[in-house]
Amino acid sequence: ISINRKLDLQEAALGILKVSSLGEALVSDVQVGYELSTKFARHHAYDMCYSVMWDMDEKNQMQIGPGDITAKQELWLAKLGSWAEALTVYKDKLERDPRNFEAILGTMRCLDASGEYRTVLQLADEKWKTLNSDLNKVAPRSQRKALRMCAHAAWRLGNWEELEKYSSELVKGGSAVSSHSTDMASPGLDPSTKVQVDFDGAFYSAVSFVHKKEWSSAAGAIDAARKAMDGRLTALLAESYSRAYSSMVTAQTLSEMEEIIELRKVEERAKQGSHLHTANRPNYREARQRLSSVWRERLAGCRRDAEVHSSILAVRSLILGPEDDIESILSLSELSRQAQRYKFAERVLLDPLHALDADIDGPTFGLSSTLRIGVDFGKLRNASGSFSNAIDRILQGQLTDVSCQYGPHHENWSKSIVEDSGGNERLFTQYRLYYAYVKHLWFTDRRQEALQRSSKLCDVLEMVMQCENINRPDLMSNCWVELGEWKVSENVSPNSFIPEDLQVEVLSSFKKATLLEGCGYKAWHAWALLNFRIALQSVESDNHASPTRRKRTLPDRILR
Repeated sequence: ISINRKLDLQEAALGILKVSSLGEALVSDVQVGYELSTKFARHHAYDMCYSVMWDMDEKNQMQIGPGDITAKQELWLAKLGSWAEALTVYKDKLERDPRNFEAILGTMRCLDASGEYRTVLQLADEKWKTLNSDLNKVAPRSQRKALRMCAHAAWRLGNWEELEKYSSELVKGGSAVSSHSTDMASPGLDPSTKVQVDFDGAFYSAVSFVHKKEWSSAAGAIDAARKAMDGRLTALLAESYSRAYSSMVTAQTLSEMEEIIELRKVEERAKQGSHLHTANRPNYREARQRLSSVWRERLAGCRRDAEVHSSILAVRSLILGPEDDIESILSLSELSRQAQRYKFAERVLLDPLHALDADIDGPTFGLSSTLRIGVDFGKLRNASGSFSNAIDRILQGQLTDVSCQYGPHHENWSKSIVEDSGGNERLFTQYRLYYAYVKHLWFTDRRQEALQRSSKLCDVLEMVMQCENINRPDLMSNCWVELGEWKVSENVSPNSFIPEDLQVEVLSSFKKATLLEGCGYKAWHAWALLNFRIALQSVESDNHASPTRRKRTLPDRILR
C-alpha cells in the first residue's frame, strides 16, 4: 500500500486492502501456473503481502506471524490515509494498555495528520516517560518519529520553547539512527561544538533559529538539512521525477527558509536606517510584496496536493500571517477536503481565525447578540395565507418586504464589529475564512449548523456593508446563492414541489445576489434555474386543478 501510494496508484492501494480483508482463504486459493507448486504459492503469498505493506524495519518491529496480517488493521487504515478510523482503533488499544508505545505513536500520527497539534503535545506530555523509555524496548527510529511529530506540532502552535526542546532531542539522537547525517552546531551549545544530525533535527533546529533571529546558526542548520537529504534525493531522482517530487518540495522549502532569512535581514536594516534618506534605506514593504508575489506564482505551479501545499505554507507561516496569504489557505482547505482529510481541512480554517482573534460563535458572525437582524418571512402572508403577493414583488425587484431597516443600534453594532476586528481588510479576511468554514460544515454533513450559520452570516454581512458603506459584492453574492441553494437542497427533494414559504426565502436570496454589481454568472444561473422550476411546478399544478379553479397556464411574473 505504501509503495502504491507513493506511485499515486490509489486504486491499487485500495485493491490490496480489499484483498487483505478476504483473509487467509484467498491466499490458500492462489492460482499458480503448472511450473509452480501450490505449496510454494502458499508459502510466499504472505511474504509478498508484507513486502508491499511494510518495509523490513516495520515488519521486524511488529513481531507478528504472517497469519496475523489483519491484526494490524490500524496500520492499514493509516497507510491509506483513513486517519479518523485508524485513530479510533489506536485509542481503543491505548485504553487497554496506556503504555503501549505503538498505540501512542499511531495516535500521535493520526492527530498530526488531522491537524490536532494541541492534542499531540498533550499526549506527549502525558506519555513522556514512555517516549523516553529504554532503547531495548522501543526502537530508536520509532522514538524519533514521535519526537518529530511533537516538534512539528509545537512549531505549528507557535510554542517555541517546546520546539527547542524537541529539536534538541532530535539533534542528540540523530547520529544513532540515521545513515544520512552531517555535522551541525547543537542548539543551546557552544557554536564550536559539532554533532551528527539527520534531516529532522537540522530542519526543526533551523525553524527555531529563524524564530530567534540567529541567522548564522539558521544558515548552518539549513545547510546541514540539505546535506542530510542529498543521498535520498539523488537516489529518487535517478528513478523518476514523480518519486522524487516530495523531496524536491522539501528542498524548495529549505530555499524559501533562506529567502525568509534574507527578508528578515532587510527588515532589520530598514529599522536601523530609519534616519537615512528614503533612497538609501531598504524598502522592506516592497521586498515583502515582491517575495509574496513570487511565492504565489511558485505555489500555483506546484502539484495540487494537500501534503505539498501544507508543507510549503508551514514554512511561509514564519513570516506571513493569515491576512497575507488568504487564497493559499482557502486552497489548502479545499484540497484537504478533496483528499478526505476533513479534520485537517477544518483546522486549516479555524487556526487562522483563532490567530485573528475571531470568535466563530461571537457577534462578528451574527451569533450571541441580543440585537435582532434578519427578515420574518411569516409576516409576508396575505389575508388568504398565501405568499403570492410577496413573490410578485420579489420578481419585480421590489425587495422592501425582504430587506432589513437599520437604525442607530445597528450602526453602532456594525462600527464595533469593524473596530474589534482591526479594520475592514482584517474583518473581511475573517468573513472569507468563516464562509469557507460554513461550506466545510455543509460538505461534512453538518447541514443544520451550516444553514444556521450561513443565514446569520448573510444578515450580519449585509448589515455591515450597508452601515459602513463597504462594497464587497463577490462575497455577499456567494453567501446569498449558497444559502438559497442549501435551503432548497435541505427541505425539498429534486422532483418535489417547492412550497410558497420556501419560494419566498430562496427567491429573495437569489434576487439580492443578482442585484449586486459584479455578482457573476452563478447568481443569475441559480435565479434562472429556480424560476424554471417554479414555472414547471405552476404548469403542473394548473393542469391538475379543476376547470373552475384553473388559472392562466403560465404566470407572466415567473419569467421576468
